[in-house]
Amino acid sequence: MSPAPDGIFRALRHRNFRIYLSGLVLSLIGTWMQNTAQAWLVYRLTKSEVLLGTTYFASHVPVLLLGPIAGLVADRFARHRIVTVTQALFLLQASLLAWLTLSGRITVEIVILMAAVLGTINAFDVPARQSMLIQIFEDDKPQRLESLELIEARSPNPQSARIEPTTVRDMRQAAADAARVFTLFMDRPHVS
Repeated sequence: MSPAPDGIFRALRHRNFRIYLSGLVLSLIGTWMQNTAQAWLVYRLTKSEVLLGTTYFASHVPVLLLGPIAGLVADRFARHRIVTVTQALFLLQASLLAWLTLSGRITVEIVILMAAVLGTINAFDVPARQSMLIQIFEDDKPQRLESLELIEARSPNPQSARIEPTTVRDMRQAAADAARVFTLFMDRPHVS
């Protein structure tokens, strides 16, 4: 049997990359679950496809509008710090959304606003997180080049979180109440 190909397997030899990858996977799955729960909640509150689309739009338009600014921020400030702050903000946003939902104070307007907040946080998280990947491999030039190719190939990254283990999908489906989904991934790990 021939040895395993280089690429991702060589990257896994780096401890920091393994930590980064595990945090990335959990964070993306949590964000995707939260987007799904927001959609359920909006539809349950309104039965309106238009408001469902509005919520989705509100969570994605900040990335489009703030992307260039967020990229400059990622270039000028410590990326690890930016990612740590964005992960803490994800936690606060999910906690507030869970509390509002559990307390019965949630309205569709609040859900749309919270979706926009999630999108704004994501706009700053993505460029900082992607540029951190390059820093992880500063001592490994071939792996650094491969990480640049990986970033280029996977830039619209949120869709990759849809490839989730069956157990996670089952947990999501079992959580019939949207508030449970918001609280499920409130304690997202910080990327070290």
